[in-house]
Amino acid sequence: ITACAGASASFTASASGTGPFSYAWFKGTNLLAGATNSSLVLTNVSTNDAGTYCVVLTGSCNSATNCATLGVNLPTTLDPLASATNCPGTTRTFTAIANGSGPFAYQWLKAGAPLTGQTNASLTLSSIVDSDAGQYSVQVAGACNTATNAATLTVLTNLSATQPADLVLCEGSPASFSTVASGSGPLAYQWTKDGEIGRAHV
Repeated sequence: ITACAGASASFTASASGTGPFSYAWFKGTNLLAGATNSSLVLTNVSTNDAGTYCVVLTGSCNSATNCATLGVNLPTTLDPLASATNCPGTTRTFTAIANGSGPFAYQWLKAGAPLTGQTNASLTLSSIVDSDAGQYSVQVAGACNTATNAATLTVLTNLSATQPADLVLCEGSPASFSTVASGSGPLAYQWTKDGEIGRAHV
């Protein structure tokens, strides 16, 4: 039999022939103290309990031995997913790293809703737009349980700036140009004259 770590596992010997019968259970070649019933129950199993268990049945005329194997599966856990920040038009990949006993089955979700066809270990978002922002999570089902992790994708806003107004002034008068910028900062400014950087106007 195969059990999940932390669960119980039991073996039962069904005897036939002339009794009375006595039972002795072994793990490998080691006699298990007190295990003299027709059933052997192991509670809260761990990987240390995995192995071959045998029962020696003794009746009025002879003894018989039968053996079976216990396998122990580990619970599914996930490494943390890292949140990310992307500019529009770029690509972002989230990858689920699962630990424990498989095989593993994956399902990606956005804001709690399953994403159709996204059942691989990685989720790739290409040509990102504003609507791609949000919380992404992955559910990974293993041999014993399902684990979930989530991360947030933040999408920055492309920069834009208003056109400075043209000016016509008298010689000797001061001139002032201004622009209103929008988008994700922090913002840095550099003014040019005829495409060339002149004095340090930033």
